[in-house]
Amino acid sequence: MTLDKKDFKMNMSRDKFNMLATFTGDKYLFCQSSLAQAVLIDRLRSNFCGAYHEKINITSVQAYIVNQVNLFWPLIGEGVKPNTLSRLASIFLLNKIIGDRRYFDGYFQGLNSNNLNIANQIYGAMIEASMRSIPQEAIAHRISRFKTSRSNRHIFDDMKNVIVEYRSIMDRLCLYDLPALVDKYYRDLAVNDRYIDLTSSNKLANLEDLLGGVEKAQNLVKPGGKKEDIHFDTYYDMYIGLINTLEDIVNQDKISPGRIGVIVPNKRLLTDTDLDKIGSALGHRVRYVPESETITRTRIGNLVFSALAIYRDLEFILSQEDKLELLRVFNPGKTYIYLARNIEKLMVDIRKALSIDTYGQVPDQEFAKKFFKDYLMEAGVDDHDMLVVSGFCDHLKDLNILTEACDKVEFISISDEARLGFLKEYSSIFPGNMTKMELAFMDNILVMTLDEYKFLAGDRDHLLVFDADSKAYIRGVESNLDTDLAYMEDSLLTNIDDTNLDQIYRDLEVDKNKTYMKDLWSTRKFLGEGSLEDLNIYLLYSDLAINGYDHLGDRRLLWT
Repeated sequence: MTLDKKDFKMNMSRDKFNMLATFTGDKYLFCQSSLAQAVLIDRLRSNFCGAYHEKINITSVQAYIVNQVNLFWPLIGEGVKPNTLSRLASIFLLNKIIGDRRYFDGYFQGLNSNNLNIANQIYGAMIEASMRSIPQEAIAHRISRFKTSRSNRHIFDDMKNVIVEYRSIMDRLCLYDLPALVDKYYRDLAVNDRYIDLTSSNKLANLEDLLGGVEKAQNLVKPGGKKEDIHFDTYYDMYIGLINTLEDIVNQDKISPGRIGVIVPNKRLLTDTDLDKIGSALGHRVRYVPESETITRTRIGNLVFSALAIYRDLEFILSQEDKLELLRVFNPGKTYIYLARNIEKLMVDIRKALSIDTYGQVPDQEFAKKFFKDYLMEAGVDDHDMLVVSGFCDHLKDLNILTEACDKVEFISISDEARLGFLKEYSSIFPGNMTKMELAFMDNILVMTLDEYKFLAGDRDHLLVFDADSKAYIRGVESNLDTDLAYMEDSLLTNIDDTNLDQIYRDLEVDKNKTYMKDLWSTRKFLGEGSLEDLNIYLLYSDLAINGYDHLGDRRLLWT
């Protein structure tokens, strides 16, 4: 069964056990995120009768498409499988093109965003365009046509030019990325008679569709417990109110910290120092769900990065502190003062120890692994350190495919400095989903975003929403380089013009946020072990935002 671009529905029993039982045996259940996938598999293993996790392939639509194209590539292409770039390598190439065009040709003037952020947005737009059969080269002007803001329209000409240049380079290098694989799937594979015959028994469903079927049978899913609005004059008052409310719940109501969740609009609002202070005041630990972590933000990761920079003769990108940390590894018995006074003399030995003459001409990821094993393992490392280094090596390997392809042609080259500079800014490891899930079940107060709460809250039936008026909670319809309207069907867009675009945008935003909250409660009802009827929600509002100005959030979109 080929994957239809249109949404598909399945008539399922309202009972989740029967619902999953009727679905087992033939094949694929699609989730929107890897976290949703991991949580659902865990629930199937622990809560539901039968070995459902062995009978259902739980994946994402895009991962399914990539898998199918690779598996059936001989039907539509040459060779065993396509030469594919990872997301990181694709973003690297886009980042390079954007950087060159901004520097030499003045692209994206007036756009207050760095090259990496622009590259991420453009890559995402190309994927969304491919999923809806919109030519990637046309998506920029389509977005421009349906954005509410009419300023800086020239940036969409720049966006189109970047996409055209990027696609041209990829074609000349004979490389595929995710948008190209999606195009290939729908254009060639999904209509291939042999493929249709081989996959005719496959059954496909979206997790959201299954949840929607349950919700429809039960009418609108809403939390049925206590909801309390708590208003404060200033942001600081609200911060103190958060501590006091938590203290009342923990000490007065005797609620276990493992049943308490704090929702924040983003993880910059409360710093780790703030959480430590709140934890000290309560006598209980308060923690964020782990976020991504750059390689150079950890000691072990920074040592590996510094060693690689020296191996590649790029010592100049290292700071004095980077070099001193490396010297401490090679000179464990020396004091910090001694190392600082003799840094140049001692660095000579390190350059020899980490040179190509010593290690040979090996791929970057192999050097990183060998250095980690030779110099850092005996010093004592934990699982997190190994995860950081492993993620960094994976990213180095991902970039090798692009680098090797570029080395075979003359029209584009990638320097070691460009690769390592990009990885220092971008390269990150994402904590394993199992780590997030384990933390969610620990007996401490968990701080998370709404998206994380959707899957990780478990039995947390006391939910404090901090700064509930913040616009960061709102699911926006458009960003500075994208808009949801651009991907809607043409038949729905023909009647949109300048006279009604603003109203359509507002209506779409309201619908999007209502749908989001409906999906949130439906997912919680399906996955959660507790009941929505027992949920206690505390909405903390402040009349003034953190900067002291009036708060202009629109709470009707989420909390009413």
